[in-house]
Amino acid sequence: MSFLTIAFEQPLLFIVLLAGFLLALSFHEMSHAWVGSLLGDKTAEEQGRLTINPLSHIDPVGLLLLIVAGFGYAKPVPYNPYRLRDPKWGPVLIALAGPISNLLLGIIAIISYALLYPKLGPNNLLIVALWFLAKVNIVLALFNLVPLPPLDGSKVLMHALDRPQTRGAHTWLAQNGSYLLLIAIILSISGILPVFDWITVLSDVIFTAILSLF
Repeated sequence: MSFLTIAFEQPLLFIVLLAGFLLALSFHEMSHAWVGSLLGDKTAEEQGRLTINPLSHIDPVGLLLLIVAGFGYAKPVPYNPYRLRDPKWGPVLIALAGPISNLLLGIIAIISYALLYPKLGPNNLLIVALWFLAKVNIVLALFNLVPLPPLDGSKVLMHALDRPQTRGAHTWLAQNGSYLLLIAIILSISGILPVFDWITVLSDVIFTAILSLF
């Protein structure tokens, strides 16, 4: 069931799920800004991105795609490597802050879900919201670790390739990585080739493993 279908058939559930997705995206982007600020670059903070407020992070096209196609994105957080105290590793740490923050938020949601489920039951709206918040955060964390631009994982790979013997691969990835990502997304959404099925499988494994501790 798509977000658009849920919006018409179950508007309250749609609001809850949309709020969960916006929270995950906003927390992700705010974490980029926060780590950038800690490392000396106030660019994102100066542009009002050091906040959990979704209005500071929403991209209109990304939000529309989320509602219509079930796949969206937020505005990327800017940073200036020349303002970082460590311009070599700073971009990598800023990039990793997003997925790590989503993973932490997902774990908190799973723990809350595990503790409240016995008392509230499966049909409670809060339980549904916590389940979705856990799932969407883990999926976002894993997806953003894919090493293709402009995803966060690409910063790690680009850093590893930024040396004389791999400079050609670095340049090629910088120029073509986003096209590869777009092709992979289209193939996955269309069902032609399930490129990202591993994310769903691994997110389920993580969810179940943490849940089994309670």
